[in-house]
Amino acid sequence: MYPNSSSLKTGNVLLCHTKYSLEAFAIRQVLGSNWNHAVFVAVIADQVFIVEAKGGTTLQRTPYADWCKQLPREVKLLSGSCDLAQVLAYEGLPYDYWSCVNHVWRKLFNKWFGRRAGAGAKRLYCFEFIALVYQIPNWWEATPQSIEAYLTAKPA
Repeated sequence: MYPNSSSLKTGNVLLCHTKYSLEAFAIRQVLGSNWNHAVFVAVIADQVFIVEAKGGTTLQRTPYADWCKQLPREVKLLSGSCDLAQVLAYEGLPYDYWSCVNHVWRKLFNKWFGRRAGAGAKRLYCFEFIALVYQIPNWWEATPQSIEAYLTAKPA
């Protein structure tokens, strides 16, 4: 079930559990999470959009009603608040496949082989995008759990 668009505000995050997808299942297994994707809500001129980083595309926005029709998914709304410009600043960046692979390496070897502090954000995957905007420590290692923990502990 999707939240009513009237209840959404810029900076809200939706954690997503995409159904009937082998890729989504694999992501959940690697991350040890019920969630395989995360998106930002952006309200622009009273219209609700989803801003997301997803494989095969650049970081982009989609009208909320259209996004809800794309795939069968469960979502969890996390309250958050940030400046619209912060969310839109990364539009057009390519997807970061390499950081996704690094989560697999971490699971196999219990060590992070990916990006480190001070590295820029020239590519982003969904969890990195959310964590970077919210300045979550070690944003380049973000998981659904770290995002949820940060946003539920932070006053909205």
